[in-house]
Amino acid sequence: MSHTAPIRTVCVLTMILAASPMGVCADIEFAGTIEALASRGGGEDRQEAMIATPGTPTASASATFQDASASVQISALTGASISSLTVTHQLDSGPVPVGGSASSGEIAFALTQETMFSLDGLLEQQSTNPSGGGLVRIRSTDTFVVWFQAGPNFALPNNPIDFSAILSEGVLDAGNYELTWFHAANRTSSNDQTLGFADFTLTLSIPGCNSADLNADGELNFFDVSLFLKAYGMHAPVADFNGDGLFNFFDVSLFLTAYQDGCP
Repeated sequence: MSHTAPIRTVCVLTMILAASPMGVCADIEFAGTIEALASRGGGEDRQEAMIATPGTPTASASATFQDASASVQISALTGASISSLTVTHQLDSGPVPVGGSASSGEIAFALTQETMFSLDGLLEQQSTNPSGGGLVRIRSTDTFVVWFQAGPNFALPNNPIDFSAILSEGVLDAGNYELTWFHAANRTSSNDQTLGFADFTLTLSIPGCNSADLNADGELNFFDVSLFLKAYGMHAPVADFNGDGLFNFFDVSLFLTAYQDGCP
């Protein structure tokens, strides 16, 4: 690991060192429900799945009713200073005039301190005569303040919602939040199929002040030195500061240099 690169996963060390009392970073855990829905002419196939971390870091649901179909997958990666949640799904309204498919989700997460977020990906429709819609939102469940929202965008005219093209990153205060999304591919007036696709990732990260801030608490002190010495003695990857797979004087030197640089 280069000494010039920011360390986002350093607090994973506190899971390795179970006896360490310095684990100030807490895992950012996700829990909630995802849904796949295929409907046609009043009938429907609706499937739900739960996701929770730790426990079930992945979940999937799929539904098919006549020619309509929907599938959604979600996966979570959680660590002590960075966590991510990835959603992918495919929707097909089918070729008949009325009906469609949708996916939705409501995923909760709690933050114990100020946390950076980024949301990247695509949410798109494909059809010569599209109908449907999309919405993705991050909202505080304590204050109901919306911190991020893309959509609602209905009757999407073959244009994706591109999270990289709009405000998609920022800082969330400590508190409780939910990530929600809704995406539909519907047919209402023709035999053309409407297809919907999505692939987006929410990443949450607790920043440290520099690469020597091993407990990511924004300070450089004895606790960071202690974590480095323990990691170095165990040959834990977080102590391999130059990323060469070896544990020697060069790693110690790079750690000391970063430590002496101090916090901004």
